[in-house]
Amino acid sequence: MGPRMRTTAIVLLEARGDLVRIDLAKVPGGPKFRGFLEPPAGLHRVEVSDGLNRIVGWIWVDRGETVVRSCDEGMLLPIEPFRAAQYMGMLAEGGLREELRPYPVEQNAAWPALIAPLDRAVVAGGEGGDALPTLTQTPEGKGSVFERTLLGAHKGEPALFLAELAWSFLLGSLDGDRAAFARWQELLGCVYGAGVRAIGRDEELFSRAVDLVIAQHGALPTGATATPASALIAPARGLARDLAEAAKEAAKDGGGAVLTSCEKKLTAHLDKLGAPK
Repeated sequence: MGPRMRTTAIVLLEARGDLVRIDLAKVPGGPKFRGFLEPPAGLHRVEVSDGLNRIVGWIWVDRGETVVRSCDEGMLLPIEPFRAAQYMGMLAEGGLREELRPYPVEQNAAWPALIAPLDRAVVAGGEGGDALPTLTQTPEGKGSVFERTLLGAHKGEPALFLAELAWSFLLGSLDGDRAAFARWQELLGCVYGAGVRAIGRDEELFSRAVDLVIAQHGALPTGATATPASALIAPARGLARDLAEAAKEAAKDGGGAVLTSCEKKLTAHLDKLGAPK
């Protein structure tokens, strides 16, 4: 008999709310609700609401990990290790499962793309860390805004730049954090206006940025900011043109395939949205 598979779960204690959200999905709560079964590995947003008050928490989960949080003092707080171990043991023995909702995969189809740059080892200090990403400020100085942001705020690390681009959007659009949403707009402007030379220097960064920005466009809140002509979407046409130009330059040395693919993907996305040319 092989070893028993470890259960991946988010267990919520004292979650007294009729409505619960996990990531982009809404599910009914109630007195028997205790959390979620088999969420994918990565960062998750959990919200418990009774219609008047809400508790929001961001939780890292690794594959095979059971995370236990208690709704206390308006926050989702860790519990004592020995109590957490008790719940893990209950799950291992087949208990609690009737009180756990299956993770709503279909409703959260866009979530993996939105959190793709948020690597726990990068932003949370290694395996097991629970720290969340931080928001930075672009320093003053010489060079383009993109260069000062990447080299100054993110120490030249593309992974940190992309992580903040992802995190600022999530925090701003889901938690209603105005400062975070404003920072996301700044970072979005960095991507849109980076220029041909910057794109040519780091094809992978811009390939990943295009995938992330496309996902973010799809998750924008409804309203004026989500219209195709808005300042959040229309300037992406300039990025598409720069991607095409950078691909031409790279083709002179036998490259450019990645950037050409990115340009086509972004252009098709903008055409589908009806963004002005």
